[in-house]
Amino acid sequence: MSVYTGLTVTDLTRSIKPQAALKTLRRLSGWLKFSGQRVQVLYVGPKRMAHFNQSFHHCPGPTDVLSFPDTEEPLGDLIICPAVVKKNACRYGNSIRSEMDFVLLHGVLHLLGYTHSHPRERARMERRERALLKKLGYQELPHWRGIGTEASYPVK
Repeated sequence: MSVYTGLTVTDLTRSIKPQAALKTLRRLSGWLKFSGQRVQVLYVGPKRMAHFNQSFHHCPGPTDVLSFPDTEEPLGDLIICPAVVKKNACRYGNSIRSEMDFVLLHGVLHLLGYTHSHPRERARMERRERALLKKLGYQELPHWRGIGTEASYPVK
């Protein structure tokens, strides 16, 4: 487990570098003004992620990131499945690091109230993602499924 002023990263899969995730979270916390607030990130395997996805969203199978805003305190928890992130990186032609940064950013934006339930909200979230991805150093943005594609986010 790695901790930095309210930011906690726990890797149950032993497949990621917690310090890289903390670095991205620290940068995002400065830009998005949530320094010192609590964000917990838990990395889990596909079976555990499938369980969470079914339990909380009634969707079968694992997903890359789930966000759980805290009702008592600012921000909340993210659950990330590195196996799905790696699979998506390969599918979309992204590096694993850039895909990990994308899911962290995407999850944090959900904790801050951004959604993609409706086209207007999706466009707002995508604009924010693009701007922050550039700040993270991704000048030539690879094709992310949440940016500029109609089928990017499943809408229930």
